Amino acid sequence: MKKLSLLLGLFWLPFTSQADINQAQQLFDKQHYEKALRSSNALLAKQPEHQQALFLKALSLQRIGRVDDAINTYQLINRKYPSLPEPYNNLAVLYAQKGQHDLARDALHAALNTHPSYSTAYNNLGSIYSKMAINAYNKALELGNQKKSAKTTLALIDKIDAPSSNAVALAKANAEKLAVAQLTVAKLAKEKESAEKLAATRLAKQKAAAAKLSAEILAREQAAAKLAKDKAEAEKLAAAKLAKERAEAKKLAAAKLAKEKAEAEKLTAAKLAKQKAEDEKLAAAKLAKEKAEAEKLAAAKLAKQKAEDEKLAAAKLSAEILAREQAAAKLAKEKAEAEKLAAAKLAKEKAEAEKLAAAKLAKEKFEAEKLAAAKLAKEKVEAEKLAAAKLAKAKFEAEKLAAAKLAKEKAAIDKLAAETLVNASQATEVERIIDTAKNWSNAWSSQDPETYLTFYADKFNPPKGLSRQSWEQQRRVRLRKPTFINVSIQSPKVELLSERTARLKFNQNYRSNRFQSVVVKTLLMEKVNGSWQILKEYVPS
Repeated sequence: MKKLSLLLGLFWLPFTSQADINQAQQLFDKQHYEKALRSSNALLAKQPEHQQALFLKALSLQRIGRVDDAINTYQLINRKYPSLPEPYNNLAVLYAQKGQHDLARDALHAALNTHPSYSTAYNNLGSIYSKMAINAYNKALELGNQKKSAKTTLALIDKIDAPSSNAVALAKANAEKLAVAQLTVAKLAKEKESAEKLAATRLAKQKAAAAKLSAEILAREQAAAKLAKDKAEAEKLAAAKLAKERAEAKKLAAAKLAKEKAEAEKLTAAKLAKQKAEDEKLAAAKLAKEKAEAEKLAAAKLAKQKAEDEKLAAAKLSAEILAREQAAAKLAKEKAEAEKLAAAKLAKEKAEAEKLAAAKLAKEKFEAEKLAAAKLAKEKVEAEKLAAAKLAKAKFEAEKLAAAKLAKEKAAIDKLAAETLVNASQATEVERIIDTAKNWSNAWSSQDPETYLTFYADKFNPPKGLSRQSWEQQRRVRLRKPTFINVSIQSPKVELLSERTARLKFNQNYRSNRFQSVVVKTLLMEKVNGSWQILKEYVPS
Protein backbone atom coordinates (compact mmCIF):
# COMPACT_ATOMS: atom_id res chain seq x y z
CA MET A 1 0.00 0.00 0.00
CA LYS A 2 1.20 3.53 -0.72
CA LYS A 3 2.53 5.09 2.49
CA LEU A 4 0.95 8.27 3.78
CA SER A 5 3.26 11.25 3.57
CA LEU A 6 2.69 14.02 6.14
CA LEU A 7 4.80 16.99 7.11
CA LEU A 8 6.63 17.16 10.40
CA GLY A 9 6.71 20.69 11.80
CA LEU A 10 5.66 23.34 14.25
CA PHE A 11 3.24 26.24 14.42
CA TRP A 12 4.56 29.68 13.67
CA LEU A 13 2.44 31.31 16.31
CA PRO A 14 3.12 34.41 18.42
CA PHE A 15 4.41 33.73 21.90
CA THR A 16 5.74 35.74 24.83
CA SER A 17 9.10 34.02 25.44
CA GLN A 18 10.66 33.65 22.00
CA ALA A 19 14.01 32.59 23.52
CA ASP A 20 12.40 29.72 25.48
CA ILE A 21 10.47 28.37 22.51
CA ASN A 22 13.51 28.71 20.25
CA GLN A 23 15.58 26.73 22.74
CA ALA A 24 12.91 23.97 22.88
CA GLN A 25 12.74 23.91 19.05
CA GLN A 26 16.53 23.56 18.76
CA LEU A 27 16.51 20.63 21.19
CA PHE A 28 13.76 18.97 19.14
CA ASP A 29 15.62 19.53 15.84
CA LYS A 30 18.71 17.86 17.37
CA GLN A 31 16.48 14.87 18.31
CA HIS A 32 16.86 15.54 22.04
CA TYR A 33 13.17 14.79 22.50
CA GLU A 34 13.20 14.25 26.27
CA LYS A 35 14.91 17.61 26.84
CA ALA A 36 12.57 19.28 24.34
CA LEU A 37 9.61 17.84 26.29
CA ARG A 38 10.96 19.17 29.59
CA SER A 39 11.59 22.61 28.04
CA SER A 40 8.01 22.69 26.64
CA ASN A 41 6.55 21.66 30.01
CA ALA A 42 8.57 24.41 31.74
CA LEU A 43 7.14 26.99 29.35
CA LEU A 44 3.58 25.60 29.76
CA ALA A 45 3.95 25.83 33.55
CA LYS A 46 4.15 29.59 33.05
CA GLN A 47 1.70 29.83 30.11
CA PRO A 48 -0.64 26.71 30.16
CA GLU A 49 -2.39 27.66 26.87
CA HIS A 50 0.71 28.51 24.81
CA GLN A 51 -0.14 27.13 21.33
CA GLN A 52 3.35 26.46 19.98
CA ALA A 53 4.55 24.99 23.33
CA LEU A 54 1.56 22.63 23.35
CA PHE A 55 2.25 21.59 19.75
CA LEU A 56 5.97 21.00 20.45
CA LYS A 57 5.04 18.96 23.54
CA ALA A 58 2.76 16.73 21.43
CA LEU A 59 5.53 16.20 18.84
CA SER A 60 8.08 15.31 21.55
CA LEU A 61 5.68 12.87 23.22
CA GLN A 62 5.12 11.11 19.91
CA ARG A 63 8.86 10.86 19.19
CA ILE A 64 9.61 9.15 22.52
CA GLY A 65 6.76 6.65 21.99
CA ARG A 66 4.15 8.05 24.38
CA VAL A 67 1.47 7.83 21.72
CA ASP A 68 -1.59 8.03 24.00
CA ASP A 69 -0.21 11.12 25.77
CA ALA A 70 0.54 12.70 22.38
CA ILE A 71 -3.06 11.99 21.24
CA ASN A 72 -4.44 13.57 24.42
CA THR A 73 -2.27 16.69 23.84
CA TYR A 74 -3.45 17.04 20.21
CA GLN A 75 -7.05 16.66 21.35
CA LEU A 76 -6.44 19.40 23.93
CA ILE A 77 -5.09 21.72 21.18
CA ASN A 78 -8.12 20.92 18.98
CA ARG A 79 -10.50 21.85 21.79
CA LYS A 80 -8.69 25.10 22.57
CA TYR A 81 -7.85 26.07 18.96
CA PRO A 82 -10.36 24.26 16.67
CA SER A 83 -9.56 26.41 13.64
CA LEU A 84 -6.03 25.04 13.20
CA PRO A 85 -5.71 22.14 10.66
CA GLU A 86 -2.21 20.92 11.67
CA PRO A 87 -3.18 19.27 15.03
CA TYR A 88 -6.05 17.41 13.28
CA ASN A 89 -3.65 16.25 10.56
CA ASN A 90 -1.04 14.99 13.06
CA LEU A 91 -3.77 13.34 15.17
CA ALA A 92 -4.81 11.42 12.03
CA VAL A 93 -1.18 10.28 11.70
CA LEU A 94 -1.27 8.70 15.17
CA TYR A 95 -4.67 7.10 14.64
CA ALA A 96 -3.45 5.56 11.36
CA GLN A 97 -0.36 4.16 13.09
CA LYS A 98 -2.64 2.45 15.62
CA GLY A 99 -4.81 1.04 12.81
CA GLN A 100 -7.79 3.22 13.82
CA HIS A 101 -8.56 4.33 10.28
CA ASP A 102 -12.08 5.56 11.04
CA LEU A 103 -10.72 7.99 13.63
CA ALA A 104 -7.95 9.02 11.23
CA ARG A 105 -10.57 9.71 8.54
CA ASP A 106 -12.67 11.84 10.93
CA ALA A 107 -9.60 13.85 12.00
CA LEU A 108 -8.66 14.57 8.35
CA HIS A 109 -12.23 15.69 7.59
CA ALA A 110 -11.95 18.08 10.55
CA ALA A 111 -8.65 19.41 9.12
CA LEU A 112 -10.30 20.01 5.72
CA ASN A 113 -13.22 21.77 7.41
CA THR A 114 -10.76 24.29 8.80
CA HIS A 115 -8.71 24.51 5.57
CA PRO A 116 -10.65 23.21 2.49
CA SER A 117 -7.66 23.56 0.13
CA TYR A 118 -5.19 21.78 2.42
CA SER A 119 -3.51 19.42 -0.09
CA THR A 120 -1.62 17.32 2.52
CA ALA A 121 -4.89 16.46 4.26
CA TYR A 122 -6.46 15.52 0.88
CA ASN A 123 -3.54 13.24 0.01
CA ASN A 124 -3.69 11.57 3.43
CA LEU A 125 -7.46 11.18 3.23
CA GLY A 126 -7.13 9.43 -0.15
CA SER A 127 -4.57 7.04 1.33
CA ILE A 128 -6.81 6.37 4.32
CA TYR A 129 -9.76 5.50 2.09
CA SER A 130 -7.60 3.17 0.01
CA LYS A 131 -6.47 1.38 3.16
CA MET A 132 -10.06 1.10 4.43
CA ALA A 133 -11.17 -0.33 1.09
CA ILE A 134 -8.49 -3.01 1.18
CA ASN A 135 -9.39 -3.93 4.79
CA ALA A 136 -13.11 -4.13 3.91
CA TYR A 137 -12.33 -6.42 0.98
CA ASN A 138 -10.20 -8.71 3.15
CA LYS A 139 -12.92 -8.86 5.79
CA ALA A 140 -15.55 -9.82 3.24
CA LEU A 141 -13.38 -12.69 1.97
CA GLU A 142 -12.25 -13.63 5.49
CA LEU A 143 -8.60 -13.23 4.49
CA GLY A 144 -7.57 -11.13 7.43
CA ASN A 145 -5.50 -13.92 8.97
CA GLN A 146 -3.88 -15.09 5.73
CA LYS A 147 -2.08 -11.95 4.69
CA LYS A 148 -1.03 -9.06 6.87
CA SER A 149 -1.40 -5.71 5.10
CA ALA A 150 1.24 -3.01 5.16
CA LYS A 151 1.23 -0.78 8.22
CA THR A 152 0.07 2.78 7.65
CA THR A 153 2.80 5.21 8.73
CA LEU A 154 2.45 8.98 9.10
CA ALA A 155 4.91 11.79 9.76
CA LEU A 156 4.20 14.99 11.63
CA ILE A 157 3.94 18.46 10.08
CA ASP A 158 7.19 20.39 9.90
CA LYS A 159 5.85 23.76 8.81
CA ILE A 160 2.59 25.52 8.19
CA ASP A 161 2.66 26.16 4.46
CA ALA A 162 0.49 28.69 2.62
CA PRO A 163 -1.61 27.12 -0.18
CA SER A 164 0.33 26.97 -3.49
CA SER A 165 -1.00 28.26 -6.82
CA ASN A 166 -2.14 24.79 -7.87
CA ALA A 167 -3.62 23.83 -4.47
CA VAL A 168 -7.22 24.29 -5.66
CA ALA A 169 -6.67 22.05 -8.69
CA LEU A 170 -4.97 19.45 -6.52
CA ALA A 171 -7.79 19.60 -3.99
CA LYS A 172 -10.29 18.98 -6.79
CA ALA A 173 -8.31 15.98 -8.03
CA ASN A 174 -8.11 14.59 -4.51
CA ALA A 175 -11.85 15.09 -4.06
CA GLU A 176 -12.44 12.99 -7.18
CA LYS A 177 -10.13 10.28 -5.81
CA LEU A 178 -12.01 10.45 -2.55
CA ALA A 179 -15.35 9.94 -4.30
CA VAL A 180 -13.96 6.87 -6.12
CA ALA A 181 -12.62 5.45 -2.82
CA GLN A 182 -16.01 5.97 -1.17
CA LEU A 183 -17.74 4.10 -4.01
CA THR A 184 -15.25 1.27 -3.60
CA VAL A 185 -15.97 1.11 0.13
CA ALA A 186 -19.73 0.95 -0.56
CA LYS A 187 -19.20 -1.87 -3.07
CA LEU A 188 -17.04 -3.82 -0.66
CA ALA A 189 -19.58 -3.31 2.12
CA LYS A 190 -22.17 -4.97 -0.12
CA GLU A 191 -19.78 -7.86 -0.78
CA LYS A 192 -19.21 -8.13 2.96
CA GLU A 193 -22.98 -8.42 3.54
CA SER A 194 -23.14 -11.28 0.99
CA ALA A 195 -20.22 -13.01 2.71
CA GLU A 196 -21.96 -12.72 6.10
CA LYS A 197 -25.13 -14.29 4.66
CA LEU A 198 -23.03 -17.17 3.32
CA ALA A 199 -21.42 -17.57 6.75
CA ALA A 200 -24.88 -17.68 8.38
CA THR A 201 -25.92 -20.47 5.96
CA ARG A 202 -22.79 -22.44 6.83
CA LEU A 203 -23.45 -21.96 10.54
CA ALA A 204 -26.98 -23.35 10.14
CA LYS A 205 -25.54 -26.43 8.39
CA GLN A 206 -23.01 -26.90 11.19
CA LYS A 207 -25.80 -26.72 13.80
CA ALA A 208 -27.76 -29.36 11.86
CA ALA A 209 -24.66 -31.57 11.80
CA ALA A 210 -24.26 -31.08 15.56
CA ALA A 211 -27.90 -32.15 16.10
CA LYS A 212 -27.30 -35.26 13.98
CA LEU A 213 -24.20 -36.03 16.02
CA SER A 214 -26.20 -35.73 19.26
CA ALA A 215 -28.74 -38.24 17.88
CA GLU A 216 -25.92 -40.68 17.04
CA ILE A 217 -24.51 -40.34 20.58
CA LEU A 218 -27.97 -41.13 22.03
CA ALA A 219 -28.27 -44.22 19.79
CA ARG A 220 -24.85 -45.46 20.90
CA GLU A 221 -25.72 -44.94 24.55
CA GLN A 222 -28.91 -46.99 24.03
CA ALA A 223 -26.82 -49.75 22.38
CA ALA A 224 -24.48 -49.73 25.38
CA ALA A 225 -27.47 -50.06 27.74
CA LYS A 226 -28.80 -53.04 25.71
CA LEU A 227 -25.36 -54.67 25.86
CA ALA A 228 -25.31 -54.29 29.66
CA LYS A 229 -28.81 -55.83 29.86
CA ASP A 230 -27.76 -58.81 27.66
CA LYS A 231 -24.71 -59.34 29.89
CA ALA A 232 -26.91 -59.39 33.03
CA GLU A 233 -29.27 -61.95 31.43
CA ALA A 234 -26.33 -64.14 30.36
CA GLU A 235 -24.91 -64.07 33.90
CA LYS A 236 -28.38 -64.93 35.30
CA LEU A 237 -28.71 -67.95 32.92
CA ALA A 238 -25.19 -69.14 33.80
CA ALA A 239 -26.00 -68.92 37.54
CA ALA A 240 -29.27 -70.89 37.04
CA LYS A 241 -27.42 -73.56 35.04
CA LEU A 242 -24.76 -73.81 37.74
CA ALA A 243 -27.39 -74.20 40.49
CA LYS A 244 -29.17 -76.91 38.47
CA GLU A 245 -25.94 -78.89 37.90
CA ARG A 246 -25.08 -78.63 41.60
CA ALA A 247 -28.54 -79.95 42.58
CA GLU A 248 -28.26 -82.88 40.13
CA ALA A 249 -24.77 -83.78 41.39
CA LYS A 250 -25.97 -83.64 45.00
CA LYS A 251 -29.01 -85.78 44.13
CA LEU A 252 -26.86 -88.43 42.39
CA ALA A 253 -24.42 -88.55 45.32
CA ALA A 254 -27.29 -88.96 47.83
CA ALA A 255 -28.88 -91.75 45.74
CA LYS A 256 -25.55 -93.59 45.50
CA LEU A 257 -24.98 -93.21 49.24
CA ALA A 258 -28.49 -94.56 50.05
CA LYS A 259 -27.97 -97.52 47.70
CA GLU A 260 -24.59 -98.45 49.21
CA LYS A 261 -25.98 -98.04 52.74
CA ALA A 262 -28.94 -100.36 51.95
CA GLU A 263 -26.60 -102.97 50.43
CA ALA A 264 -24.31 -102.80 53.48
CA GLU A 265 -27.28 -103.22 55.90
CA LYS A 266 -28.63 -106.12 53.83
CA LEU A 267 -25.25 -107.82 53.80
CA THR A 268 -24.82 -107.29 57.56
CA ALA A 269 -28.33 -108.63 58.30
CA ALA A 270 -27.74 -111.76 56.15
CA LYS A 271 -24.41 -112.39 57.83
CA LEU A 272 -25.97 -111.89 61.27
CA ALA A 273 -28.88 -114.26 60.47
CA LYS A 274 -26.47 -116.92 59.19
CA GLN A 275 -24.29 -116.59 62.30
CA LYS A 276 -27.35 -116.78 64.54
CA ALA A 277 -28.63 -119.94 62.77
CA GLU A 278 -25.22 -121.60 63.10
CA ASP A 279 -24.99 -120.65 66.78
CA GLU A 280 -28.50 -122.00 67.48
CA LYS A 281 -27.71 -125.24 65.57
CA LEU A 282 -24.50 -125.71 67.57
CA ALA A 283 -26.29 -124.96 70.84
CA ALA A 284 -29.13 -127.43 70.02
CA ALA A 285 -26.66 -130.15 69.02
CA LYS A 286 -24.65 -129.65 72.21
CA LEU A 287 -27.88 -129.72 74.32
CA ALA A 288 -29.08 -132.88 72.61
CA LYS A 289 -25.68 -134.52 73.14
CA GLU A 290 -25.57 -133.60 76.87
CA LYS A 291 -29.17 -134.76 77.31
CA ALA A 292 -28.41 -138.11 75.66
CA GLU A 293 -25.29 -138.51 77.83
CA ALA A 294 -27.29 -137.67 80.97
CA GLU A 295 -30.06 -140.07 80.02
CA LYS A 296 -27.45 -142.73 79.18
CA LEU A 297 -25.69 -142.22 82.54
CA ALA A 298 -28.99 -142.27 84.36
CA ALA A 299 -30.08 -145.41 82.54
CA ALA A 300 -26.74 -147.05 83.22
CA LYS A 301 -26.93 -146.13 86.87
CA LEU A 302 -30.52 -147.29 87.04
CA ALA A 303 -29.66 -150.55 85.39
CA LYS A 304 -26.74 -151.05 87.75
CA GLN A 305 -28.86 -150.21 90.76
CA LYS A 306 -31.60 -152.50 89.47
CA ALA A 307 -29.15 -155.30 89.05
CA GLU A 308 -27.86 -154.75 92.56
CA ASP A 309 -31.35 -154.55 93.92
CA GLU A 310 -32.45 -157.65 92.08
CA LYS A 311 -29.37 -159.32 93.36
CA LEU A 312 -30.29 -158.35 96.97
CA ALA A 313 -34.06 -158.78 96.43
CA ALA A 314 -34.13 -162.38 97.22
CA ALA A 315 -33.52 -161.78 100.92
CA LYS A 316 -35.73 -159.13 101.79
CA LEU A 317 -38.35 -158.55 99.04
CA SER A 318 -40.38 -156.14 101.05
CA ALA A 319 -37.31 -154.21 102.06
CA GLU A 320 -36.05 -154.42 98.59
CA ILE A 321 -39.39 -153.25 97.19
CA LEU A 322 -39.30 -150.40 99.64
CA ALA A 323 -35.68 -149.78 98.87
CA ARG A 324 -36.47 -150.03 95.22
CA GLU A 325 -39.38 -147.62 95.59
CA GLN A 326 -37.17 -145.30 97.53
CA ALA A 327 -34.44 -145.71 94.96
CA ALA A 328 -36.97 -145.11 92.18
CA ALA A 329 -38.17 -141.97 93.96
CA LYS A 330 -34.62 -140.91 94.51
CA LEU A 331 -33.82 -141.71 90.95
CA ALA A 332 -36.79 -139.71 89.70
CA LYS A 333 -35.69 -136.85 91.89
CA GLU A 334 -32.10 -137.02 90.67
CA LYS A 335 -33.33 -137.35 87.13
CA ALA A 336 -35.48 -134.23 87.57
CA GLU A 337 -32.57 -132.39 89.16
CA ALA A 338 -30.21 -133.58 86.45
CA GLU A 339 -32.66 -132.52 83.78
CA LYS A 340 -33.17 -129.22 85.60
CA LEU A 341 -29.42 -128.65 85.88
CA ALA A 342 -28.90 -129.63 82.24
CA ALA A 343 -31.72 -127.31 81.11
CA ALA A 344 -30.34 -124.44 83.23
CA LYS A 345 -26.84 -125.05 81.93
CA LEU A 346 -28.18 -125.30 78.39
CA ALA A 347 -30.17 -122.05 78.80
CA LYS A 348 -27.13 -120.28 80.28
CA GLU A 349 -24.85 -121.46 77.53
CA LYS A 350 -27.49 -120.60 74.94
CA ALA A 351 -27.85 -117.04 76.42
CA GLU A 352 -24.10 -116.56 76.51
CA ALA A 353 -23.80 -117.84 72.96
CA GLU A 354 -26.59 -115.52 71.80
CA LYS A 355 -25.01 -112.62 73.71
CA LEU A 356 -21.60 -113.27 72.15
CA ALA A 357 -23.16 -113.68 68.73
CA ALA A 358 -25.15 -110.42 69.14
CA ALA A 359 -22.06 -108.51 70.34
CA LYS A 360 -20.03 -109.90 67.48
CA LEU A 361 -22.82 -109.11 65.03
CA ALA A 362 -23.18 -105.53 66.41
CA LYS A 363 -19.42 -104.98 66.19
CA GLU A 364 -19.28 -106.31 62.64
CA LYS A 365 -22.35 -104.23 61.71
CA PHE A 366 -20.78 -101.06 63.24
CA GLU A 367 -17.50 -101.65 61.44
CA ALA A 368 -19.33 -102.36 58.17
CA GLU A 369 -21.45 -99.23 58.54
CA LYS A 370 -18.35 -97.20 59.50
CA LEU A 371 -16.47 -98.43 56.43
CA ALA A 372 -19.50 -97.84 54.21
CA ALA A 373 -20.02 -94.32 55.63
CA ALA A 374 -16.33 -93.45 55.20
CA LYS A 375 -16.35 -94.77 51.66
CA LEU A 376 -19.61 -92.96 50.92
CA ALA A 377 -18.29 -89.69 52.41
CA LYS A 378 -15.08 -89.98 50.42
CA GLU A 379 -16.97 -90.70 47.19
CA LYS A 380 -19.38 -87.85 47.97
CA VAL A 381 -16.51 -85.39 48.52
CA GLU A 382 -14.81 -86.56 45.33
CA ALA A 383 -18.09 -86.32 43.41
CA GLU A 384 -18.80 -82.82 44.75
CA LYS A 385 -15.20 -81.77 44.12
CA LEU A 386 -15.36 -83.09 40.55
CA ALA A 387 -18.75 -81.43 39.97
CA ALA A 388 -17.51 -78.13 41.45
CA ALA A 389 -14.34 -78.24 39.32
CA LYS A 390 -16.37 -79.01 36.22
CA LEU A 391 -18.86 -76.28 37.09
CA ALA A 392 -16.07 -73.74 37.88
CA LYS A 393 -14.36 -74.54 34.60
CA ALA A 394 -17.59 -74.17 32.64
CA LYS A 395 -18.39 -70.90 34.45
CA PHE A 396 -14.84 -69.61 33.89
CA GLU A 397 -14.99 -70.41 30.18
CA ALA A 398 -18.44 -68.81 29.86
CA GLU A 399 -17.40 -65.71 31.81
CA LYS A 400 -14.14 -65.51 29.84
CA LEU A 401 -15.99 -65.61 26.52
CA ALA A 402 -18.63 -63.16 27.74
CA ALA A 403 -15.98 -60.80 29.17
CA ALA A 404 -13.93 -60.90 25.97
CA LYS A 405 -16.98 -60.19 23.87
CA LEU A 406 -18.15 -57.47 26.25
CA ALA A 407 -14.67 -55.88 26.41
CA LYS A 408 -14.40 -55.86 22.63
CA GLU A 409 -17.84 -54.30 22.18
CA LYS A 410 -17.26 -51.87 25.07
CA ALA A 411 -13.89 -50.78 23.61
CA ALA A 412 -15.52 -50.08 20.25
CA ILE A 413 -18.35 -48.15 21.89
CA ASP A 414 -15.97 -46.28 24.20
CA LYS A 415 -13.76 -45.31 21.28
CA LEU A 416 -16.71 -44.07 19.25
CA ALA A 417 -18.20 -42.30 22.29
CA ALA A 418 -14.85 -40.67 23.09
CA GLU A 419 -14.50 -39.38 19.54
CA THR A 420 -18.08 -38.13 19.61
CA LEU A 421 -17.66 -36.50 23.01
CA VAL A 422 -14.46 -34.74 21.87
CA ASN A 423 -16.29 -33.23 18.88
CA ALA A 424 -19.29 -32.30 21.03
CA SER A 425 -17.01 -30.85 23.72
CA GLN A 426 -15.16 -28.73 21.14
CA ALA A 427 -18.46 -27.45 19.74
CA THR A 428 -19.59 -26.57 23.28
CA GLU A 429 -16.33 -24.73 24.01
CA VAL A 430 -16.70 -22.75 20.76
CA GLU A 431 -20.21 -21.65 21.81
CA ARG A 432 -18.96 -20.72 25.29
CA ILE A 433 -16.12 -18.62 23.83
CA ILE A 434 -18.54 -16.77 21.52
CA ASP A 435 -20.99 -16.23 24.42
CA THR A 436 -18.13 -14.84 26.55
CA ALA A 437 -17.20 -12.39 23.77
CA LYS A 438 -20.83 -11.28 23.42
CA ASN A 439 -21.13 -10.73 27.20
CA TRP A 440 -17.88 -8.74 27.04
CA SER A 441 -19.30 -6.51 24.26
CA ASN A 442 -22.59 -6.15 26.20
CA ALA A 443 -20.69 -4.93 29.29
CA TRP A 444 -18.84 -2.49 27.02
CA SER A 445 -22.12 -1.28 25.48
CA SER A 446 -23.65 -0.93 28.96
CA GLN A 447 -20.67 1.29 29.92
CA ASP A 448 -20.11 -0.96 32.94
CA PRO A 449 -16.32 -0.93 33.39
CA GLU A 450 -16.25 -3.17 36.46
CA THR A 451 -18.06 -6.02 34.66
CA TYR A 452 -16.10 -5.28 31.46
CA LEU A 453 -12.72 -5.66 33.27
CA THR A 454 -13.69 -9.07 34.74
CA PHE A 455 -13.40 -10.56 31.23
CA TYR A 456 -9.62 -9.95 31.23
CA ALA A 457 -7.31 -12.61 32.71
CA ASP A 458 -4.85 -11.81 35.48
CA LYS A 459 -2.06 -12.49 32.95
CA PHE A 460 -3.47 -9.97 30.44
CA ASN A 461 -0.65 -7.76 29.09
CA PRO A 462 -1.91 -4.17 28.59
CA PRO A 463 -0.79 -2.47 25.33
CA LYS A 464 1.78 0.31 25.01
CA GLY A 465 3.71 -0.82 28.08
CA LEU A 466 1.00 0.38 30.49
CA SER A 467 0.72 -1.16 33.95
CA ARG A 468 -2.47 -3.12 34.66
CA GLN A 469 -3.67 -0.41 37.09
CA SER A 470 -3.06 2.43 34.62
CA TRP A 471 -4.72 0.52 31.80
CA GLU A 472 -7.82 -0.29 33.91
CA GLN A 473 -8.15 3.37 34.95
CA GLN A 474 -7.85 4.42 31.29
CA ARG A 475 -10.55 1.92 30.26
CA ARG A 476 -12.91 3.17 33.01
CA VAL A 477 -12.55 6.74 31.75
CA ARG A 478 -13.09 5.75 28.10
CA LEU A 479 -16.14 3.61 28.83
CA ARG A 480 -17.86 6.31 30.91
CA LYS A 481 -16.95 9.38 28.82
CA PRO A 482 -19.30 8.97 25.74
CA THR A 483 -23.00 9.67 26.05
CA PHE A 484 -23.69 6.22 24.61
CA ILE A 485 -21.72 3.20 23.31
CA ASN A 486 -22.94 0.40 21.10
CA VAL A 487 -20.54 -2.53 20.40
CA SER A 488 -21.61 -5.54 18.35
CA ILE A 489 -19.73 -8.69 17.29
CA GLN A 490 -20.22 -10.12 13.81
CA SER A 491 -18.85 -13.18 11.97
CA PRO A 492 -17.05 -14.72 14.99
CA LYS A 493 -14.54 -17.44 14.11
CA VAL A 494 -12.96 -19.62 16.84
CA GLU A 495 -9.69 -21.58 16.57
CA LEU A 496 -9.07 -23.98 19.50
CA LEU A 497 -5.30 -23.96 20.07
CA SER A 498 -5.39 -26.38 23.02
CA GLU A 499 -7.74 -27.47 25.79
CA ARG A 500 -7.08 -24.19 27.64
CA THR A 501 -6.30 -21.64 24.88
CA ALA A 502 -8.19 -20.37 21.84
CA ARG A 503 -8.09 -17.56 19.27
CA LEU A 504 -11.33 -15.66 18.48
CA LYS A 505 -11.49 -13.42 15.40
CA PHE A 506 -14.54 -11.26 14.60
CA ASN A 507 -15.74 -8.01 13.06
CA GLN A 508 -16.21 -5.39 15.78
CA ASN A 509 -18.77 -2.64 15.05
CA TYR A 510 -18.29 0.28 17.47
CA ARG A 511 -20.60 3.29 17.64
CA SER A 512 -20.78 6.20 20.11
CA ASN A 513 -21.73 9.87 20.08
CA ARG A 514 -18.04 10.66 19.46
CA PHE A 515 -17.19 8.35 16.52
CA GLN A 516 -17.84 4.94 14.99
CA SER A 517 -15.65 2.21 13.51
CA VAL A 518 -15.68 -1.31 12.08
CA VAL A 519 -12.48 -3.29 12.62
CA VAL A 520 -11.33 -6.90 12.60
CA LYS A 521 -10.37 -7.77 16.17
CA THR A 522 -8.57 -10.87 17.46
CA LEU A 523 -8.77 -12.08 21.07
CA LEU A 524 -6.31 -14.63 22.46
CA MET A 525 -8.24 -16.35 25.25
CA GLU A 526 -7.44 -18.73 28.11
CA LYS A 527 -9.72 -21.02 30.11
CA VAL A 528 -9.33 -20.17 33.82
CA ASN A 529 -11.35 -22.11 36.45
CA GLY A 530 -13.89 -23.16 33.81
CA SER A 531 -14.37 -19.63 32.35
CA TRP A 532 -12.80 -18.12 29.21
CA GLN A 533 -10.86 -14.87 29.76
CA ILE A 534 -8.91 -12.53 27.50
CA LEU A 535 -5.11 -12.85 27.48
CA LYS A 536 -4.45 -10.47 24.58
CA GLU A 537 -6.46 -8.36 22.10
CA TYR A 538 -5.22 -6.75 18.93
CA VAL A 539 -6.42 -5.29 15.64
CA PRO A 540 -4.32 -6.32 12.60
CA SER A 541 -2.99 -3.31 10.66
